[in-house]
Amino acid sequence: MMRLFITFILIAYSSGFLYAQNSDLKILKIPKPVMPQNYGTLDVQGTIRFKVVFLANGTIGRSVLIQGLPADSITSLASDAVRKIRFTPAFENGKPIDTSGIISFTSSPWGFWSVLEENEAEVIIGKAVKWMGGDRFVKIKTQIGKGKFSVLKEGIIVSFQSFYDAIIFPDRERTEFKGQGARIVQVNEGVNGWLFNADNEEVRDQTPRQIENFIRGRRISLENLLRGDWRKEAEISYVGRRPSSLGKRNDVVKLTYNDGFEVEFEFAVDDASPQKSLTRRHDSDGNEIIEEDRYARFIEINGIKLPMIIDRFINGRPVSRVSFESIQFDRPVPASLFAKPANPKAAKKGMQLN
Repeated sequence: MMRLFITFILIAYSSGFLYAQNSDLKILKIPKPVMPQNYGTLDVQGTIRFKVVFLANGTIGRSVLIQGLPADSITSLASDAVRKIRFTPAFENGKPIDTSGIISFTSSPWGFWSVLEENEAEVIIGKAVKWMGGDRFVKIKTQIGKGKFSVLKEGIIVSFQSFYDAIIFPDRERTEFKGQGARIVQVNEGVNGWLFNADNEEVRDQTPRQIENFIRGRRISLENLLRGDWRKEAEISYVGRRPSSLGKRNDVVKLTYNDGFEVEFEFAVDDASPQKSLTRRHDSDGNEIIEEDRYARFIEINGIKLPMIIDRFINGRPVSRVSFESIQFDRPVPASLFAKPANPKAAKKGMQLN
């Protein structure tokens, strides 16, 4: 959702990215807990889970029991095993940092242990997908949206356009903008794209920068994260918790792409509802620029929740708003809509969907 509109803003604000030397936490060894000699008389069948802090200095920090067993002695032995975990800390900007994760020990009445390192980021994503509608959400094949795109300055709307948007997931999108007597059609399909400007009756291929901006828009979209379209080109990690509003906190997960690009997503701790995405870049003077897409006014459509408003902020100031008036799922979207027209006359025909 809204990849094209994100791209629209990126054209005005994009500049070179500076990527840091980053790496995720690597678990080297998780020892199995020692089983007490009287385990046969204890209730030891089940799972023990700890939330563990992995310190930047390579030692285990605080560990919190989040699921235990009736036999306290078994839980205590599992806690001892946690203290002996060996790992390589995560790095950010070339420096080791503290991170956290979930470690699970599953035991049987016969004294056998199995050990699992859970990816907390994946747990959060799973909860968010469930909140958004579960399988109904991830199995959406097409999406049709109508609404308004507004540009803001000092919090005031300085211009707006209506839009009509058609998406075939994961990477085909056509959007028609209309406003103030102008009509622009922007179409992307994978690494290709074209534009039609009705004012000068011109059909042309998108520039490499415009294609790059579309790809970036996909990468920072909520759908890309929750549908898992990133899995062949990025890794996910858990960043931690960050203050939100009214004393609340958000869980933060990060996608790190193979080319170094990073995007963070925040989810409410209480229900895993999506709150925003965040990216960082630097301008030509080396100043950090923080860009956020904040999600608002979620509504449920056929069992699927989606934000009807997406506000873009740059360094804390609002610069644009996407406001949906309607969204429909899995309507037929013909492939011909994405084909580049042979001439401006053919491009003048608006998007018609059954």
